[in-house]
Amino acid sequence: MWAERHSKNEQDRWETRFFTEPDDRIELERFDLTILLKDVYERVYGGKLGSDI
Repeated sequence: MWAERHSKNEQDRWETRFFTEPDDRIELERFDLTILLKDVYERVYGGKLGSDI
């Protein structure tokens, strides 16, 4: 399980954040949205997590 988020910081430089744990919270401040990594995988893979993918 893995995801990455790219965003610009206050100095207008790109930063990358990696998410690897099912309960990692991916925050998209611009959209006032927070989602757990496991929820992303559940929607994409129909609930199959980990080695089931």
